Amino acid sequence: MASFSPNQLRQCARFTGTACTPEKEQKLREQIHSELAKIKYCSNPTYACSLMRLDGYEYCIRHILRDPRANYRQCTHVFPNGRKCANAVPKLDTKKEPILTTLCFEHNRQTQLQKTHLSVGRLRSRVETNETLLNSLSHHVNVEDIKPELPKPEPDDDEIDVVSPHVTPFVNQDHTNSIPQVVASVRKRCRILDYASDSSSNDEDPPCLRNTAKDLEFFESDYESVDSEEDDPLKHAGVYTRAEAVRLSELKLIKLQGLYRDQITHLQHVLKQRRRSYLQDIRRERETYCSIHDQLKETPHERKLYEQLKALNGYHRRQGMEAVLYKKMKEKRARDTVIPAKASSQPKCVFTEGGVKCGERTLPCCKHCRKHILEDKRQVLYRACGVERSGVVCQEPVASILEDSTCVLHLSVAPAKRQYIQKH
Repeated sequence: MASFSPNQLRQCARFTGTACTPEKEQKLREQIHSELAKIKYCSNPTYACSLMRLDGYEYCIRHILRDPRANYRQCTHVFPNGRKCANAVPKLDTKKEPILTTLCFEHNRQTQLQKTHLSVGRLRSRVETNETLLNSLSHHVNVEDIKPELPKPEPDDDEIDVVSPHVTPFVNQDHTNSIPQVVASVRKRCRILDYASDSSSNDEDPPCLRNTAKDLEFFESDYESVDSEEDDPLKHAGVYTRAEAVRLSELKLIKLQGLYRDQITHLQHVLKQRRRSYLQDIRRERETYCSIHDQLKETPHERKLYEQLKALNGYHRRQGMEAVLYKKMKEKRARDTVIPAKASSQPKCVFTEGGVKCGERTLPCCKHCRKHILEDKRQVLYRACGVERSGVVCQEPVASILEDSTCVLHLSVAPAKRQYIQKH
């Protein structure tokens, strides 16, 4: 169809208004049929496929996997039911080009979207409050139609009116876009929100820590007692059966256990706070004053206090056989309570020499460590030192910031200048 142009159809009366002769019409039909005959469709043996062949192959992109000579492979995506994706992907060397993928277009797009959601995070839905819920329902309320109350006639016994004549709460939503109706709708919603705020703000306090915290009654004096009768269903019973007595004792023990746990948690929190303040004070003291070991001890009293401080620091230090036994006990306990080390999440260098793989951490956004970064031919931030000594060229990686920068071993140091002091 490449040689056929739609401009040729303008010769017909549909485009130009002039009569189209049968000879021209037959000529155009023959040209269209010849162009259609040149198109080669897919030679799928199972059914007649209407897709065009790929260049150099006998199948389309959907059935190209039937050709064993085709440079295509199947998509590596696996569905939850165990089936593989039937789409074709060009064969590429992912080792030489790690940027390329073995997934088809659709599954590659889904994978990228999942990575984006994991790295960026999904948008959180807005918080639903009384105001937002009423705002979403405010289009059903017709406040303008409320009329002043009129004196009611006495109802007859035969008629019972069950419809309120003053409020028409539910009306259909009008989906027109006229400006007056939009302005009226906004005014109604603002009025509804004002009514909701006036009715809810005076009834209860706004939510805060003191009325929403967990175990608010924990700090009450009655709650700290095991013998509290606030939650005892049998507090007015005079005589207890054996099962009731056992049940009450069990509940008291469970409550006592919970109180001890809360107390331990509180003491641990207090200990962490005090240790943090202690370390901050020690650091502030070291920054303000010098070390006590470097201070001058001018008087015998200061020297005596310093000796007492050193003795106090080594008071609990184990000496001799006691220190040896304590070290053996720690080693034995460490062997008995060994915990398998977790697999490090840091990527390791992919360089391998003689079957031994490098275990150093990689540089950011790279697959090699700093020692083997020159193995990456695409990087431009590092280069070899290049200093030649005794016929050997140094290959130590150096950051290519300056042209004359070298490694630490071949760093050129300026000679020290001699200074002569004149004696008087």
